[in-house]
Amino acid sequence: MQFADQQKTELLTYARQTLTAIIKAGRKHNEECPDSSYLESAGVFVSLHKGEELRGCIGYIEPISTIWDAIRDNTISASTKDIRFSEVSEEEVEQIKIEISILTPSRECQLEEIEEGKHGVVIEQGQHKATYLPQVWGSLPNKEVFFSSLCQKAGLDTNCWHDKDTKFYKYETITFTEK
Repeated sequence: MQFADQQKTELLTYARQTLTAIIKAGRKHNEECPDSSYLESAGVFVSLHKGEELRGCIGYIEPISTIWDAIRDNTISASTKDIRFSEVSEEEVEQIKIEISILTPSRECQLEEIEEGKHGVVIEQGQHKATYLPQVWGSLPNKEVFFSSLCQKAGLDTNCWHDKDTKFYKYETITFTEK
């Protein structure tokens, strides 16, 4: 799966229109999908940044929706439903920078197969599950902190990544951001 610069711009524009419609007008933005490649199913995350700070991030790890619909739905959720943040305000909309990550299918792997900075990671133990996108590697000082934090995000002990019952999955992303 690859996207040309024009396609990335088109998807970011759609996300921007969706963000503006939901925050400023309180309505869902529905637009006809202009490109059949966006009708492919994929895991998709939408991250919102205000300055250098994360302002919201919601997505699907699994390909449960088309890329087009996932961008719309996850833009709405990242701006209004991320429990770590208050809803994006009308005044903030213009300050928000949108980032879209389209995921390759995740596959189960061993811890040693995960490449720092390259792979997004899903950990799973029983009913507990969490993921970090590949770009999270850059915000944490080392592999130990990355995996300990991911365990904590999943609601597990920070050392769960050493547990034989923990499963690991890796994936890659096509990530692009508004300029």
